[in-house]
Amino acid sequence: MKKSLLKNKVILGLFCIVVFAGLPRMTFSQCIPDTINCIDVDKPGQICPAILAEGQVGVDYLEHITIIGPDSAMIGQSNTPLVKVSLYDIENLPPGISYTAETLDFYPNQAYCASLFGVHEEEGTYYLKISVIPYMILFDVLITLPIQTDSTSVYLDIKASSSINYDRSADFSLIQAFPNPFSSETKIGFFCKEASEVELQIFSMLGDCIHRENIQSVSGPNYFDYKADHLAPGYYLYTVRHEDKTLPGRLIKKQ
Repeated sequence: MKKSLLKNKVILGLFCIVVFAGLPRMTFSQCIPDTINCIDVDKPGQICPAILAEGQVGVDYLEHITIIGPDSAMIGQSNTPLVKVSLYDIENLPPGISYTAETLDFYPNQAYCASLFGVHEEEGTYYLKISVIPYMILFDVLITLPIQTDSTSVYLDIKASSSINYDRSADFSLIQAFPNPFSSETKIGFFCKEASEVELQIFSMLGDCIHRENIQSVSGPNYFDYKADHLAPGYYLYTVRHEDKTLPGRLIKKQ
Protein backbone atom coordinates (compact mmCIF):
# COMPACT_ATOMS: atom_id res chain seq x y z
CA MET A 1 0.00 0.00 0.00
CA LYS A 2 1.39 3.46 -0.78
CA LYS A 3 2.19 5.80 2.11
CA SER A 4 -0.81 8.10 2.20
CA LEU A 5 -2.86 8.98 5.24
CA LEU A 6 -5.86 6.99 4.16
CA LYS A 7 -4.00 3.85 3.23
CA ASN A 8 -5.38 2.38 6.39
CA LYS A 9 -8.86 3.00 4.90
CA VAL A 10 -10.37 3.63 8.33
CA ILE A 11 -13.71 2.04 9.02
CA LEU A 12 -14.18 1.85 12.73
CA GLY A 13 -15.81 -0.41 15.16
CA LEU A 14 -16.52 -3.19 17.50
CA PHE A 15 -19.96 -4.59 16.84
CA CYS A 16 -21.03 -5.82 20.25
CA ILE A 17 -23.53 -8.49 21.21
CA VAL A 18 -27.02 -7.01 21.28
CA VAL A 19 -29.79 -8.30 23.52
CA PHE A 20 -33.22 -6.66 23.37
CA ALA A 21 -35.38 -6.88 26.47
CA GLY A 22 -38.27 -9.26 25.98
CA LEU A 23 -36.72 -10.81 22.87
CA PRO A 24 -35.06 -14.15 22.40
CA ARG A 25 -31.33 -13.55 22.46
CA MET A 26 -30.16 -12.37 19.05
CA THR A 27 -26.41 -12.04 18.62
CA PHE A 28 -23.88 -11.21 15.98
CA SER A 29 -20.48 -12.81 16.23
CA GLN A 30 -18.08 -10.58 18.17
CA CYS A 31 -15.60 -8.62 16.10
CA ILE A 32 -11.99 -9.67 16.77
CA PRO A 33 -8.97 -8.31 14.83
CA ASP A 34 -7.40 -10.85 12.50
CA THR A 35 -3.76 -10.52 13.54
CA ILE A 36 -2.75 -13.75 11.79
CA ASN A 37 -3.76 -13.02 8.20
CA CYS A 38 -3.72 -9.20 8.31
CA ILE A 39 -0.06 -8.11 8.18
CA ASP A 40 1.24 -4.55 7.75
CA VAL A 41 4.08 -5.27 5.34
CA ASP A 42 5.39 -1.75 4.64
CA LYS A 43 4.36 -0.23 8.02
CA PRO A 44 2.02 2.41 6.54
CA GLY A 45 -1.15 0.90 7.99
CA GLN A 46 -3.34 -1.84 6.60
CA ILE A 47 -6.92 -2.98 6.14
CA CYS A 48 -8.18 -6.55 5.73
CA PRO A 49 -9.92 -7.87 3.77
CA ALA A 50 -8.95 -5.73 0.78
CA ILE A 51 -12.30 -6.41 -0.90
CA LEU A 52 -15.45 -6.07 1.21
CA ALA A 53 -18.16 -8.70 0.95
CA GLU A 54 -20.82 -8.06 -1.67
CA GLY A 55 -24.29 -7.13 -0.42
CA GLN A 56 -27.83 -7.54 -1.68
CA VAL A 57 -30.79 -5.20 -1.42
CA GLY A 58 -33.14 -6.16 1.42
CA VAL A 59 -30.72 -8.62 3.01
CA ASP A 60 -28.97 -8.17 6.37
CA TYR A 61 -25.29 -7.27 6.01
CA LEU A 62 -22.44 -7.70 8.49
CA GLU A 63 -18.76 -7.37 7.59
CA HIS A 64 -15.88 -7.47 10.08
CA ILE A 65 -12.74 -5.52 9.18
CA THR A 66 -9.24 -5.47 10.69
CA ILE A 67 -7.38 -2.13 10.72
CA ILE A 68 -3.72 -1.60 11.61
CA GLY A 69 -2.95 2.03 12.48
CA PRO A 70 -0.39 3.89 10.31
CA ASP A 71 2.87 5.21 11.78
CA SER A 72 3.33 7.95 9.19
CA ALA A 73 1.50 9.81 6.43
CA MET A 74 2.14 12.12 3.53
CA ILE A 75 1.05 15.57 4.75
CA GLY A 76 1.59 17.90 1.83
CA GLN A 77 4.97 16.89 0.42
CA SER A 78 6.37 15.52 3.68
CA ASN A 79 6.25 12.04 5.15
CA THR A 80 5.20 12.91 8.71
CA PRO A 81 5.52 10.55 11.70
CA LEU A 82 2.18 10.19 13.51
CA VAL A 83 1.23 9.43 17.09
CA LYS A 84 -2.35 8.57 16.09
CA VAL A 85 -5.19 9.30 13.68
CA SER A 86 -8.79 9.96 14.70
CA LEU A 87 -11.85 9.32 12.61
CA TYR A 88 -13.73 12.48 11.66
CA ASP A 89 -16.36 11.19 9.23
CA ILE A 90 -17.25 8.41 6.78
CA GLU A 91 -19.41 9.47 3.86
CA ASN A 92 -21.04 7.66 0.93
CA LEU A 93 -22.02 4.57 2.89
CA PRO A 94 -24.82 2.65 1.16
CA PRO A 95 -28.30 3.67 2.41
CA GLY A 96 -29.23 1.42 5.33
CA ILE A 97 -25.61 0.66 6.33
CA SER A 98 -23.96 1.97 9.51
CA TYR A 99 -20.69 1.51 11.35
CA THR A 100 -19.86 1.38 15.05
CA ALA A 101 -16.67 1.81 17.05
CA GLU A 102 -15.08 1.04 20.38
CA THR A 103 -12.66 3.92 19.79
CA LEU A 104 -12.18 6.76 17.34
CA ASP A 105 -8.40 6.80 17.82
CA PHE A 106 -5.97 4.54 15.95
CA TYR A 107 -2.38 4.22 17.18
CA PRO A 108 0.55 3.07 15.03
CA ASN A 109 1.00 -0.66 14.52
CA GLN A 110 -1.97 -1.55 16.74
CA ALA A 111 -4.71 -3.85 15.36
CA TYR A 112 -8.35 -2.83 15.69
CA CYS A 113 -11.59 -4.43 14.60
CA ALA A 114 -14.46 -2.79 12.73
CA SER A 115 -17.93 -3.72 11.55
CA LEU A 116 -20.31 -2.50 8.91
CA PHE A 117 -23.90 -3.58 9.45
CA GLY A 118 -27.48 -2.97 8.37
CA VAL A 119 -29.84 -3.80 5.52
CA HIS A 120 -28.99 -2.49 2.05
CA GLU A 121 -31.72 -0.29 0.60
CA GLU A 122 -30.37 0.58 -2.87
CA GLU A 123 -28.19 -1.22 -5.39
CA GLY A 124 -24.98 0.30 -6.68
CA THR A 125 -21.26 0.57 -6.07
CA TYR A 126 -20.38 2.83 -3.13
CA TYR A 127 -16.83 4.14 -2.75
CA LEU A 128 -16.37 5.25 0.84
CA LYS A 129 -15.19 8.82 1.48
CA ILE A 130 -13.17 8.90 4.70
CA SER A 131 -12.00 11.92 6.70
CA VAL A 132 -9.50 11.63 9.54
CA ILE A 133 -7.57 13.96 11.87
CA PRO A 134 -3.84 13.17 12.13
CA TYR A 135 -1.74 14.02 15.19
CA MET A 136 2.00 14.47 15.58
CA ILE A 137 4.40 15.42 18.39
CA LEU A 138 6.49 18.57 18.00
CA PHE A 139 8.75 19.64 20.88
CA ASP A 140 6.78 17.39 23.25
CA VAL A 141 3.51 19.07 22.26
CA LEU A 142 0.63 17.17 20.62
CA ILE A 143 -0.14 18.95 17.35
CA THR A 144 -3.48 18.53 15.56
CA LEU A 145 -2.97 18.53 11.80
CA PRO A 146 -5.61 19.55 9.23
CA ILE A 147 -8.41 17.12 8.42
CA GLN A 148 -7.46 14.84 5.56
CA THR A 149 -10.22 13.62 3.24
CA ASP A 150 -9.92 11.13 0.45
CA SER A 151 -12.07 8.83 -1.63
CA THR A 152 -10.39 5.49 -1.08
CA SER A 153 -10.43 2.23 -2.98
CA VAL A 154 -12.68 0.73 -0.28
CA TYR A 155 -16.08 0.08 -1.77
CA LEU A 156 -19.26 -1.91 -1.30
CA ASP A 157 -20.94 -3.49 -4.30
CA ILE A 158 -24.68 -3.88 -3.71
CA LYS A 159 -26.73 -6.09 -6.01
CA ALA A 160 -30.47 -5.95 -6.66
CA SER A 161 -32.76 -8.47 -4.98
CA SER A 162 -32.63 -11.81 -6.75
CA SER A 163 -34.89 -14.81 -6.53
CA ILE A 164 -35.71 -15.83 -2.97
CA ASN A 165 -33.44 -18.56 -1.63
CA TYR A 166 -33.80 -20.80 1.37
CA ASP A 167 -32.13 -23.85 2.83
CA ARG A 168 -34.07 -26.87 1.59
CA SER A 169 -31.81 -29.23 3.52
CA ALA A 170 -32.90 -27.80 6.90
CA ASP A 171 -36.06 -28.83 8.73
CA PHE A 172 -36.83 -25.15 9.33
CA SER A 173 -35.20 -22.11 7.70
CA LEU A 174 -35.97 -18.44 7.09
CA ILE A 175 -36.83 -16.88 3.74
CA GLN A 176 -35.83 -13.21 3.62
CA ALA A 177 -38.76 -10.81 3.94
CA PHE A 178 -39.70 -9.20 0.63
CA PRO A 179 -39.97 -6.36 -0.12
CA ASN A 180 -37.67 -5.07 2.59
CA PRO A 181 -37.56 -2.09 2.96
CA PHE A 182 -41.33 -1.83 2.44
CA SER A 183 -43.97 0.90 2.47
CA SER A 184 -47.20 -0.77 3.60
CA GLU A 185 -46.89 -4.57 3.52
CA THR A 186 -44.30 -7.31 3.23
CA LYS A 187 -44.09 -11.09 3.06
CA ILE A 188 -42.11 -12.82 5.82
CA GLY A 189 -41.22 -16.31 4.67
CA PHE A 190 -39.96 -19.58 6.08
CA PHE A 191 -39.43 -23.16 4.92
CA CYS A 192 -40.73 -26.20 6.79
CA LYS A 193 -40.11 -29.83 5.85
CA GLU A 194 -43.26 -30.91 7.67
CA ALA A 195 -46.61 -29.19 8.27
CA SER A 196 -46.79 -27.61 11.72
CA GLU A 197 -47.84 -24.50 13.64
CA VAL A 198 -45.45 -21.55 13.27
CA GLU A 199 -45.50 -18.26 15.17
CA LEU A 200 -44.47 -14.78 13.99
CA GLN A 201 -43.64 -11.99 16.45
CA ILE A 202 -42.65 -8.45 15.49
CA PHE A 203 -40.87 -6.13 17.92
CA SER A 204 -39.95 -2.48 18.18
CA MET A 205 -36.27 -1.67 18.61
CA LEU A 206 -37.02 -1.25 22.32
CA GLY A 207 -38.08 -4.89 22.53
CA ASP A 208 -41.86 -4.36 22.75
CA CYS A 209 -43.93 -6.98 20.93
CA ILE A 210 -46.21 -5.10 18.53
CA HIS A 211 -47.59 -8.01 16.52
CA ARG A 212 -48.08 -11.75 17.00
CA GLU A 213 -49.77 -14.34 14.82
CA ASN A 214 -49.74 -18.09 14.16
CA ILE A 215 -50.33 -20.04 10.99
CA GLN A 216 -50.55 -23.73 10.17
CA SER A 217 -47.73 -24.27 7.72
CA VAL A 218 -47.50 -26.71 4.85
CA SER A 219 -44.45 -28.67 3.79
CA GLY A 220 -42.30 -26.29 1.74
CA PRO A 221 -42.16 -22.47 1.57
CA ASN A 222 -44.71 -20.49 3.60
CA TYR A 223 -45.38 -16.77 4.10
CA PHE A 224 -46.87 -14.42 6.64
CA ASP A 225 -48.54 -11.47 4.86
CA TYR A 226 -47.85 -8.56 7.19
CA LYS A 227 -49.67 -5.25 6.64
CA ALA A 228 -48.05 -2.38 8.48
CA ASP A 229 -49.82 0.82 7.45
CA HIS A 230 -50.10 1.69 11.14
CA LEU A 231 -46.36 1.51 11.81
CA ALA A 232 -44.11 4.54 11.95
CA PRO A 233 -41.11 4.47 9.59
CA GLY A 234 -38.04 2.85 11.10
CA TYR A 235 -36.37 -0.44 11.99
CA TYR A 236 -38.23 -3.42 13.48
CA LEU A 237 -37.17 -6.91 14.53
CA TYR A 238 -39.06 -10.14 14.06
CA THR A 239 -38.80 -13.79 15.00
CA VAL A 240 -40.32 -16.86 13.34
CA ARG A 241 -40.66 -19.77 15.78
CA HIS A 242 -41.22 -23.45 15.03
CA GLU A 243 -41.22 -25.82 18.03
CA ASP A 244 -37.96 -25.10 19.89
CA LYS A 245 -36.22 -23.20 17.06
CA THR A 246 -36.48 -19.42 16.68
CA LEU A 247 -35.10 -17.53 13.66
CA PRO A 248 -34.55 -13.73 13.81
CA GLY A 249 -34.87 -11.10 11.10
CA ARG A 250 -35.15 -7.36 10.62
CA LEU A 251 -37.61 -5.10 8.79
CA ILE A 252 -37.33 -1.55 7.51
CA LYS A 253 -40.57 0.48 7.21
CA LYS A 254 -40.29 3.35 4.73
CA GLN A 255 -42.41 6.50 4.53
